[in-house]
Amino acid sequence: MSGIDVTNSIVVFDEAHNIEQMCEDMTCFEITINELFNCYQTLKDLEKAYEDKDMKDFSIGSSGVKYKR
Repeated sequence: MSGIDVTNSIVVFDEAHNIEQMCEDMTCFEITINELFNCYQTLKDLEKAYEDKDMKDFSIGSSGVKYKR
């Protein structure tokens, strides 16, 4: 992390009230409706691949789910 050895130490966060907001800010992102739909479609394709007993081998690429035969 910071290069400071904190072994056998007690660490006090003086600004601990800011940690929650900082974590929230770090995990926020924007997604377009098209990106969300593509995620949904990929999940549906994976569900189909999982349910299909003859198509056990598949991979995910930028163009979607590909079946290996």
